[in-house]
Amino acid sequence: MRTMKFAAGLLLAGILMGSCTRENEIVEPAPRPIGGKGGKAVLEVTPKHHGKDIDSAWIFIKYDAVKGPILNGYDDTIALPVDGKMTAKFDSLKWGDYYMDVTGYDKGEKVAGSASFSVIDSNVRTYNTQIEVTEVTGANHQ
Repeated sequence: MRTMKFAAGLLLAGILMGSCTRENEIVEPAPRPIGGKGGKAVLEVTPKHHGKDIDSAWIFIKYDAVKGPILNGYDDTIALPVDGKMTAKFDSLKWGDYYMDVTGYDKGEKVAGSASFSVIDSNVRTYNTQIEVTEVTGANHQ
């Protein structure tokens, strides 16, 4: 008798478990943000050599990129100094990734550097970043 109740319970549990199905909605992932013009962010970039401002520089920026372009070039360029300041301002940027190359001169010596940067939201915000540049020739000076 006990075995019969146990078998009936197992059968009933199996029927109940087999009859319940859950419909899961397919949730599409959010689209990847595409960096570029048309947003509210401002990116201020200051090149530094040994922690100090350099004499002059050109800052090249590529929108929607985390590494430098191979064939299609950069999207914008700012020559420094601007109004006597060694900070470039790229405005109206959208949420997304940006890649920057810096070429310049410090005390007559050619220097260069690069960095990638991410604007993390679509709010009105100013981001400040520094790009450390090094001697192009690899020479170390004091």
